[in-house]
Amino acid sequence: MTRRWPAAALLVIGLAAAGAAQSVTLTPVGSISGAADLIRIAGTRAYVTSGKTLTLVDLTDPASPTRLGAHTFPDLIWGLAIGGDMVYVAADLSGLSILDVSNPRAPVLRGSLKTPGQAKNVTLAGTRALVADHVAGIDVIDVSSPARPALLESFFVEGFAKDVVARGSLAYALDQPTGLTVFNLTKPGSFEPAAAVTLPVPIPLRAQLVVSEESSTPAPRVAIVVGGGPLQIYDLTRPEGPVHAATYRTQGPALRVALQGARAYVSDGPQGLQVIDLSVPSKPMVVGSYKASSPVRDVAVSGSLVLVTTGGEEVLILRQSP
Repeated sequence: MTRRWPAAALLVIGLAAAGAAQSVTLTPVGSISGAADLIRIAGTRAYVTSGKTLTLVDLTDPASPTRLGAHTFPDLIWGLAIGGDMVYVAADLSGLSILDVSNPRAPVLRGSLKTPGQAKNVTLAGTRALVADHVAGIDVIDVSSPARPALLESFFVEGFAKDVVARGSLAYALDQPTGLTVFNLTKPGSFEPAAAVTLPVPIPLRAQLVVSEESSTPAPRVAIVVGGGPLQIYDLTRPEGPVHAATYRTQGPALRVALQGARAYVSDGPQGLQVIDLSVPSKPMVVGSYKASSPVRDVAVSGSLVLVTTGGEEVLILRQSP
């Protein structure tokens, strides 16, 4: 579905201080109709969740996205990770499911594993999937054979596990209400904690952790915790030792966030999308925004495309420049 956009729908925010950072212009180019909770992008595909259903959408022409196949899981989708032709889905009480999307018009469930508690999110570390399990902590699952995923071990965290992100030899785990733990993944047969920090602001039931990808670019490495309150920003100059850099309040509730280089794209509820420059992690700066017609709930970024879910009714496709 393609929408005709009035000129007034485009909002460009200048810099807070001239010359301090480059501003971002966001231009609507299309939309994906239908209810939407979470959004991810991999290559030219968007992965859209609504309740228990995951839908694949072709973004080759962003102005005219094409709906491909879909799959409905037994329980609510809380999170997903994309690895090549496989999508790893954390689906609440049903645990981890592995979906083969090599034929995007007819996805096939290859395997599943009931985790001890509620599966809240998942990340990939080689042939292992790490699942944030609401009760058990972090479940480590062998997914080398998608048809036969096997639980290897679980590592307890102090609170209720909400999210987990793997980066290289480390994994970062978020637990409710106050914990951020770093684990060392390099020791065979052991999931070793490397560091633990207490969040300055406790997190609610729904919370997200994002961590910068490993990169050779000069952008700072950061971790961000968000969940309806302020952004809690950590400097990862030493990846195994997060240092609290800033607690930053946006105009809205700051529901979810995506990272691209030194920019954080924040779904800010009724305040729309906020783009924040983190070139200096201790001094976040708004460099762009987009006000949608209904609250922005999630965001994904790939290249020049920025996708946001709005009010659970559609996904807006924006193009950013520069």
